[in-house]
Amino acid sequence: MQVCSVWQRLSAYCVYVCASCGMPPGFGAAAYMRPLLQNLCLSLGDNEELCYCLKAWMELPQSIKSGGRPSKEEALQAVAVINRIRRALAQV
Repeated sequence: MQVCSVWQRLSAYCVYVCASCGMPPGFGAAAYMRPLLQNLCLSLGDNEELCYCLKAWMELPQSIKSGGRPSKEEALQAVAVINRIRRALAQV
């Protein structure tokens, strides 16, 4: 996968989240991921995978969570974490 397509997928996902929540693009929808995952970890009985997702999200570089432009490795790591979160939420 090329860096451009990884960055485009991540950007498209953030724009989608912003639009679905009524926030302007670039507002920082990523800031809502941590409280969302924390809430799910505390609310669900079978929360092991979501706790690992929260840990992986917290270990992402600050440039990802603040909406900055990440390097190739950071973008690939972010896509992997987002895919893991997506799979965990599909099981809820």
